[in-house]
Amino acid sequence: MNTLKEAKEFIAKTKEFNIWHNNEPYDKNKEYFFVDYWNRSNRSWVRSSYLTMDYVSGASKQCQVNTLVRKHGEQRTDFRVNSERYLDLPYQIWNEELDCYVPDDKENNRTKLYGGRFETTIYQTGQLPLIRFDDETKEDWFKRIKTDERTSDRYKNLDFVDGKFIKIGKEAN
Repeated sequence: MNTLKEAKEFIAKTKEFNIWHNNEPYDKNKEYFFVDYWNRSNRSWVRSSYLTMDYVSGASKQCQVNTLVRKHGEQRTDFRVNSERYLDLPYQIWNEELDCYVPDDKENNRTKLYGGRFETTIYQTGQLPLIRFDDETKEDWFKRIKTDERTSDRYKNLDFVDGKFIKIGKEAN
């Protein structure tokens, strides 16, 4: 989905958003995680999004068992877990002029770490990604993410005016 219009139309016409790994409805009050690990037997990364802690715990135990056994089974290494809430957030870029971090409009933490093909937020949760769509101006994008519940307190001292970020409120002094 390249445009905000397409994304909003998709959300409006989709009746229910289900988590892919278990086909259960998405619950915005539940904590979800992204797991990835290196599978030595087939030399590939295994990546799964929107997993519950129970699933993460089971996957972690299985990776530990495989590492300890080291027989003919799969060898899994580099087991990593990231919060989906963290991955949804815009990637932060240092702004020398303001002496603070500002959000990147083109990447979130998920796309920075794993690439664009793992940006499945809209399909599994019905929430708009916090990256800028092709038909959004940077000003409109910043207004949208600033009012999103996932970033509600994050950018209260920033604004985007005349093509650049500015500090507002007590931070501006």
